[in-house]
Amino acid sequence: GGHWPRSLRYKKIVAYDITKPRWGLTCTKGYDRVLRIISWKTINFEQLWSFKSNLRVHIKAGSRLYGGKKGLVAAVDIPKSGGEPKVSWEAKIDGTPSTMLAAGDKLFVVTRQGRIYCFGGKEVETKTYAIKKPSSPSSDEWTRRAGEILKQSGVTQGYCLALGLGTGRLVEELALQSGLHIIALESDIKKVDAARSKLNAAGLYGARIHILPQDLLSLRLPPYMASLVVSENLERAGFEKGRAFTEKLFYSMRPYGGVAYLPVPQEK
Repeated sequence: GGHWPRSLRYKKIVAYDITKPRWGLTCTKGYDRVLRIISWKTINFEQLWSFKSNLRVHIKAGSRLYGGKKGLVAAVDIPKSGGEPKVSWEAKIDGTPSTMLAAGDKLFVVTRQGRIYCFGGKEVETKTYAIKKPSSPSSDEWTRRAGEILKQSGVTQGYCLALGLGTGRLVEELALQSGLHIIALESDIKKVDAARSKLNAAGLYGARIHILPQDLLSLRLPPYMASLVVSENLERAGFEKGRAFTEKLFYSMRPYGGVAYLPVPQEK
């Protein structure tokens, strides 16, 4: 049979005073290899109070503990000396609490299922803010050229290797018009920083496009990774290095079905 993992079951909340530790020594009846009694130091703390509860405590904020379980979040009032703890507030939620944060007189709860809850003194309407993306040219030469590359190569999925950024528009359009994951190599660090900022604002960087501040010859890439290789300006990408460039190019491209679509001048 298989093994089924179980979630932790909580039975009580216990508070200790950790400012006054009590050190001790624990010994066993056995002996080690040189016939010495095995012992180790222990530490104990004074128990302040105990409260029967199946809540998992996540944080302490002010005079309250905040915890939860599947379908529920709750607050437990921390008692004064001689008092008893009690649940002073609770609310139902969908899912199981994973993380909690208290700030600005509000409690934020993130569930394992990916929902975010905010609790405060009064109920307010949830606001959704759209991410503003910088507008790209609706259609330009790179829009047409990217479409042509995808149509003629037949490659719309997998990894694309871009040699140099150029204007950055080719890699942007390839990402917008296909399902390719694009790795762009650019040795100019200023271009790298500018392109990363622009593509990040457009929601493309990290998810679809990565830019590495290196060139093809210096970077150690996995063999045969790229289904498509492109470049806006082949001279800037290192084409003048001749045979070394060509060998590295073929080393990086898939041997069956890989396509290099490069702007090579007729005289070369």
